[in-house]
Amino acid sequence: MAKQELSALSATPSALSSRIAAGKAEPITAEERAIVAGLRADFERKYGRPAVRRPTKLAKSPKKVAKG
Repeated sequence: MAKQELSALSATPSALSSRIAAGKAEPITAEERAIVAGLRADFERKYGRPAVRRPTKLAKSPKKVAKG
């Protein structure tokens, strides 16, 4: 995957970024990054590129119905 494509995919901070910054987790190694890139490429070859995720509106809580 091209570096520009990768940066577009990781526009939001990862779930581990705060833990890595705090020293509570280790960053991903180059070898692990290559494994993930290979898995993503295999997935895209088999199933096609996934659609871009867009934030959805939060569901409103259901209205309470009066018991009667």
